[in-house]
Amino acid sequence: MISFYSLPIAFRKKYGLLISDAAVELVSWKRGVFERIAVYSNDDKGLSRFTTHMQNNVKLFKNSGFRILANVIGEDYRIERVAHLIGKYKIDFHNRRMQQLFRGVSLCMSIIQGREEHGRRDDLVLFYGMLTENKVLPWINAITRIPALSLECVQTVSFVNMQLLKKVNSDWRNKSVLLMSIHEKGLLRQTYYNKGNVQFSRVSKISDNNAEEVAAAIKKELERTIQYFNSLRISVAQGLDIDFICSGNMVGQLRELIKSSEKIRFIFHDSSVVAQTVGLTTPLSDLGRDSSLSMHALFSC
Repeated sequence: MISFYSLPIAFRKKYGLLISDAAVELVSWKRGVFERIAVYSNDDKGLSRFTTHMQNNVKLFKNSGFRILANVIGEDYRIERVAHLIGKYKIDFHNRRMQQLFRGVSLCMSIIQGREEHGRRDDLVLFYGMLTENKVLPWINAITRIPALSLECVQTVSFVNMQLLKKVNSDWRNKSVLLMSIHEKGLLRQTYYNKGNVQFSRVSKISDNNAEEVAAAIKKELERTIQYFNSLRISVAQGLDIDFICSGNMVGQLRELIKSSEKIRFIFHDSSVVAQTVGLTTPLSDLGRDSSLSMHALFSC
C-alpha cells in the first residue's frame, strides 16, 4: 500500500491561507477542488482561534506545506535602474536598497525584469514592499512556531494573477495590460503588466452590491489609476487595454454600463469560463467576487 505522504505532490491535499485586511480564510486544495475550512477575523482574536485550531489538528496538517496569498491594501512598487551585479554583491545591494525604500519592512523582494539595451546595460529592477505587513506577519509566525507545520511560500495577488492574464489575453507579453478583478469584501484589484512584467498594483474598497455600483466604482478608480500613471510617467496616449474578470451574471451588465473608447478598451471575462480554462473545478457561488481563481493559480503553479 502506498502511504499518503509518498504520493506525488500533485495528488496531495494542499493547505493555504488567504489573507485580506478584514479576514483570513483557511482553505484546502486538491487538483482544482477547494474547501473553505474556516474563516477568521484578521485581529488578535482571530489569530488566537487559528492557532488553537492548528494545534488541535496538527496531525491533519503535518507534512503539508502551507501557501499564503496576501491581498491587502498598502503595497508599494518601485521600478529602478540599478547596476548589473551578480552573486553576493547583487543580493547585498538589493537588500540595502529595499531597506532604504521600505524602511523597517521585512516582507519585500526584488525582481530583475530585464536590462537596458544600451550604455551601461543596467538592470531594470522591480522592488516590492508590503507596507501593511502587520496584517500578514502574525499569521506567518503562527505557522512557523508549530514544529510540525511548514511554510512553502508567501505571495501577493498581483504576481499570482499573471497566471490568469496568460489565459485571458494571448498577447499579454507583447503589450501593456491592466488586469482588474473583484475580491472579498468588495476589494477591486488593478494590476498593470508591461510586456509580461508587473509594474504596479493597487487595491481599493468598492461597493459591489449591483452592476451599477461596480460600474461607477470602476470608472472612478480607473481615473485615479491613470492619474497615478501620469505621476510615474507611464504614457497611455496609445491607449490602454483592460481585462476585467467578473462573475458571469455581471459580464453583460458591465458591457452595457462601461463602453470602450478609442483609447480605453475593456474586455470582460466570465469568471466561470476562466475557472474552466485554468482547471478550477469547485462550484463556487461567489466565483468572480472572491479570490478563488487567484488561490487556484497559487496552488497549481
